[in-house]
Amino acid sequence: MRGLHYISGGTAAGPDQWVGAIQRDRNNVDSLFLVKSDRALPYLNEGRRSKDIFSRIRAFVMNIELQDTKGRKILTAPWPSAFAKDGTVVFPSSENREHEEALAKSVRPDLVVLATGYVRRFFFLGEEYPKPDELDVRGIWRRGDLTAGFIGFVRPGIGAIPPLAELQAQLWVLNLLRYQYPQQVPSPMAAPGEAAYPDSVPHYEVDYALKARGGHDFFKTKHGVEQESYAYQLALDIGSAPTLSFMMRQGFKAFFTWAMGSNFNPKFRLVGPWKWKAGALEIMRGELFDVVKQTGGGVFFTTYTLFPLVLFGTLTVVLHGTAGIFRLFGMNDRAKAVLGSGNVPRREGDE
Repeated sequence: MRGLHYISGGTAAGPDQWVGAIQRDRNNVDSLFLVKSDRALPYLNEGRRSKDIFSRIRAFVMNIELQDTKGRKILTAPWPSAFAKDGTVVFPSSENREHEEALAKSVRPDLVVLATGYVRRFFFLGEEYPKPDELDVRGIWRRGDLTAGFIGFVRPGIGAIPPLAELQAQLWVLNLLRYQYPQQVPSPMAAPGEAAYPDSVPHYEVDYALKARGGHDFFKTKHGVEQESYAYQLALDIGSAPTLSFMMRQGFKAFFTWAMGSNFNPKFRLVGPWKWKAGALEIMRGELFDVVKQTGGGVFFTTYTLFPLVLFGTLTVVLHGTAGIFRLFGMNDRAKAVLGSGNVPRREGDE
């Protein structure tokens, strides 16, 4: 991704992002919330784009569309340490070159906006209710207490909250019904490795949590998740993730949409307790097929399936081969260390 940003915009920090780069130890897509709006970037970049010979050649061959800011710009500065009595901002010293222009000026703002973020708290709920950071079952409810579900309070690094909220609601309501009416809505008793419902994928755990890097842990503080992985985990929990063999029987358009597209919610209405097969197939064969076809199913397959399969498949073969050599020499502990525990790294409630 950083390489694509560099080719298209000249900087690896983001698409034409010359200011405000994430620190190197945090700059990984598996630990960030990506800003989806780039409306401020042209004003941040004003006067900062590289003009060396290589950048000019690259921009001649390929460059994203640049917006004319008519000379207007946004300056960046360190967090203010104080405000003087006349309203002038007092900035601490900074060695960051991006701050030089702002620190060289005397800044007396007309308006100050405190963009301090948010805290997930519901002060109108009693002490007996769980707090959002205590929701240890997929970020929806507290283990052992199904009576209070919090829907829509996970945040995907890339993606939208509403589709995930729909799947969260399905999982919570299903478990609530099983709890309240165990005779009418029994929980399927599938053996380990078996599917809970016909044509559904057997349950397993997916690593969907954003990673902690550089002293920031968005999974712990804001329940940050990877959209595709979290959606699929909820579908596995519900029993609504269809199998390959089932999808192959649904015709080319439905299969193409399922294989080449994102984890659209209609994918998880084909099997399981919330099955709506006729309606879901109509959507997948219609509007979603058109979307996947236009956005390039081959690109999605190559980037999300083929490349990871080749990369991680090769690493897996190398690791198992190395572990096998250690076992031949009786070094079983070293073999286990090479392969690791196999456990999913993080779950709700883990430190």
